[in-house]
Amino acid sequence: MVYLRAEPLDRTFAALADPTRRALLARLSEQDSVTVSELARPFPISLPAVTKHLDVSQLKCGFPPSPNTWKVRAVAAQLGIPLDLEFVDLTKPRSADYLAINPTGRTPTLVDSDFVLWESNAIMQYLANRSANTLWPNDARARADIMRWQSWQLAHWGKEACEPLTFQRLVKKIVNLGPPDEAIVAKGTEAFHREARVLDTHLAKRSYLVGDAVTLADLAVAASMAYAKEAEMPITPYAHLRDWFTRVTALPAWRDTTPQRPSAAA
Repeated sequence: MVYLRAEPLDRTFAALADPTRRALLARLSEQDSVTVSELARPFPISLPAVTKHLDVSQLKCGFPPSPNTWKVRAVAAQLGIPLDLEFVDLTKPRSADYLAINPTGRTPTLVDSDFVLWESNAIMQYLANRSANTLWPNDARARADIMRWQSWQLAHWGKEACEPLTFQRLVKKIVNLGPPDEAIVAKGTEAFHREARVLDTHLAKRSYLVGDAVTLADLAVAASMAYAKEAEMPITPYAHLRDWFTRVTALPAWRDTTPQRPSAAA
């Protein structure tokens, strides 16, 4: 059994106090009350690759467009691992049952029989380890390389570059927290260019981050850019990065697990 509870826009909401997060989630549940962006409206979940089964993993989602939710579901879809989704109302206090399996109350949590695991990147590795596949090759050096990029994504690409821009330029609009803090935007933009140059240079001679096929590294790093357009991430100068991002997000497993906008699902 898998539980994955997705915080809104993942770490970008970490700067909000709990009451503010609850207020935002309450607004997100009222489609007509949010007009800033369709991103702030409830998204029906399309799961063409997911089936019901007595022993399937369970994915608990509080906010379907969460990048951390996308990347875990994309891994499962790529590998044909069924996930059974269940919505969690994040406007309410965390239940005792959920806190019993994840005392942080954060996202995500995997419960597989008597095994409990937090964190989306760790869950990606665990799911990919169930069978032989190219997402998580059975090679010590390849796995170390993948983990290197996942660590970079958490510490630098996401935390310092993508998330500040997403929070300032997108989340603040949704929550009506006022205009972006230009000092934070400037710092995030500087970090974005610094890290994007590393990524772009690495991708100049290869199609994917590790080896010749898509791996967990690609899905993890791409997830931080899920709102590149809305957050106005300055990707234009980085042709190799842009081409790679297009390849990754065009994968059927990524497309099939991306929450659809209401208009597309009608």
